[in-house]
Amino acid sequence: TVHGEWPRSSFSDAGLSFRFEGAAEDTEPQELKLQLTGFDGAGVGHQIWNSAIVLALLMRSSTAPPLPPRPRILELGAGVGLPGLDLARLHDSVVTLSDARSKLLRLLEHNAEANAACRGDGASVEVRELTWGDGNETLAAAAAAAEQQQQQQENAAAAEAESVCHPK
Repeated sequence: TVHGEWPRSSFSDAGLSFRFEGAAEDTEPQELKLQLTGFDGAGVGHQIWNSAIVLALLMRSSTAPPLPPRPRILELGAGVGLPGLDLARLHDSVVTLSDARSKLLRLLEHNAEANAACRGDGASVEVRELTWGDGNETLAAAAAAAEQQQQQQENAAAAEAESVCHPK
């Protein structure tokens, strides 16, 4: 079960608590307390998406993929950090929470520190700035420009061939 509510329309300092009950490895469930941030400067990372809750529940289920010993986990665009912080509670893992926005990086650091006592014995959590997508967007733009240039050259060659075959 997941407990907690927060006002979606506006807030300045809100939080949610998650308590996953009934999992086999939990003898006494501990709460994972996550502070949230207001909308300004947080992009879409200010909220906990339903998919983050579903992922946390999946990783606690019998259908979860097996993880290797001491897994290294990278959460891209972690926002508030629910899945990564919960995995640090479940496993002796090295978790890296990443985001691109400074406001969310500070929030991730706060949430990681606030939940440090809930981690597995050998688990560690670090927060890193990671802007993912910029390099791929640049590569995609370069590929699109090269494709456009090639298409222009092919069109010019076809037009030249047409003028040679059918002079006016």
